[in-house]
Amino acid sequence: MRPATRSIVDHVSRLYVFQQVGQHPLLIAEGLALNGIYADWWQQLWLIGSVVAVLGGFSITLMFYLLAAVKRRAAAEDQLARLARTDALTSLANRRHLDDTLDIEWRRGMRVKAPVSLLMIDVDHFKAYNDTYGHQAGDAVLATVGRCIATSAKRVSDLGARYGGEEFSVLLPSVGKTGALEVAEQLRAMLATARESQPELPTVSIGLASLVPGDERTSRDLIRAADLALYDAKREGRDRVVVSPVGWDKASKRRVA
Repeated sequence: MRPATRSIVDHVSRLYVFQQVGQHPLLIAEGLALNGIYADWWQQLWLIGSVVAVLGGFSITLMFYLLAAVKRRAAAEDQLARLARTDALTSLANRRHLDDTLDIEWRRGMRVKAPVSLLMIDVDHFKAYNDTYGHQAGDAVLATVGRCIATSAKRVSDLGARYGGEEFSVLLPSVGKTGALEVAEQLRAMLATARESQPELPTVSIGLASLVPGDERTSRDLIRAADLALYDAKREGRDRVVVSPVGWDKASKRRVA
């Protein structure tokens, strides 16, 4: 067999095979045109190539579809997660999210020896307001307080939360008493401005506590200290901020509505 040779007669490239006839000085040459040899091969190539291209296109389309489905599922899960940690009425964090975040910030405060401050906020005479103006008006008050809290908690690490009922909390990591007091007074000032157009809007009492996490203290101690400061604020006449001292009386756990 010789490599393909172009015929000098018809200029067609052929692949030639030579065979000697017995012992005679005679050769038989047979040539097949390359186009004829490759015709079936090219037909199979186009067929297989088309199938591979269709399968490849289908695979790419399926990949993008699955990627979009994964993104939609992730977005839905994120939305569900936000709903699970958000109070529906005020759009603040709920109690569970506050507890989880407080534990995280408390452990971080222990590592870096930074203070953690907490505001406990209670709407004054809320039950009487609710009984007088109705539950819808009461919900509007809670929503107004929630907006003021969200505006006051400016840093990304600050967390405003609805603690329960008409009681709210603001968690202020790496903020001492002075900074926390500024946030509390700013909140009271915002509500005072809102009362200029709504004179019947209730005031709030705020208990403030600030502790540096340590082995002898837990995050529950911070909540108790802020809660007792809130009790003192209500006992002293409401519509005020009371800062908890460094030490607090574990035996005193009374609260007022």
